[in-house]
Amino acid sequence: MSSSSSSSSSSSEAVTRTVLGWSAAMMQSGVSPAGMHAFSAASAAAAEASLPSSLCATFSAVSGDIAEQLSDCLLGLGAQSVVVQEARAEGQPEQEKFGAEAGLWDSCQVLAHFPLEHNVDETVAAVQDILELPGLSFELEEVVDQEWVEQIKASYVPVQIAEGLYIVPEWSEPADPAALNIRLTPGVAFGTGEHPTTKLCLRYLAGQDLQGCSVCDYGTGSGVLAIAALLMGASSAVGTDTDPLAVRAAEANAGLHGH
Repeated sequence: MSSSSSSSSSSSEAVTRTVLGWSAAMMQSGVSPAGMHAFSAASAAAAEASLPSSLCATFSAVSGDIAEQLSDCLLGLGAQSVVVQEARAEGQPEQEKFGAEAGLWDSCQVLAHFPLEHNVDETVAAVQDILELPGLSFELEEVVDQEWVEQIKASYVPVQIAEGLYIVPEWSEPADPAALNIRLTPGVAFGTGEHPTTKLCLRYLAGQDLQGCSVCDYGTGSGVLAIAALLMGASSAVGTDTDPLAVRAAEANAGLHGH
């Protein structure tokens, strides 16, 4: 995200000088400028690593003007990941910014995750020097790692669409083995059964006589409608989508049914 919408050369030069300034300061701290990239290869590898626990440093009420700079600096100094979100009271909904200039909220909360053995105090001290932010306060807690894949799987359960019609995650047992169960790998593309449009389209199909019909699922997403049509008796079904991820997801889901 960027809080600047100006395209003038003076603005670009100012941004360039600022970035070069961060790079120089980080190099003096023994950090490569490449570490400033929020989605660096090191960050990706660290995110995939399975650690028994990690440290989470929470910086509250950070001005939106410096939240991005703080995020980049923390990543460059060893953070595995950084999340910037709106700072708001417990239970208070996030404020929409319709029609507002692109940028961060006025007040942000920055959460940075570090390896368990990382010296966060030294990192924050370096951040204060680099960004000239004396008195930068934070709260530190240890976060115990979880089996996140299993946690995500547990959040998806069979969804009843209509009488005798279910969408079932591929790893789950069907609630009713005798029902028409559409098996999917949820979460990759649109069409997991939770959205009303998916349910309504499936209920419509369930009320039609599809024996011998040819069906086109335009914007197939997960492929759920095309798969459902075949299971309901259609002689053929074609699914189309412009998203390569959706195409791969639909092909994989069709494969769960032998198509």
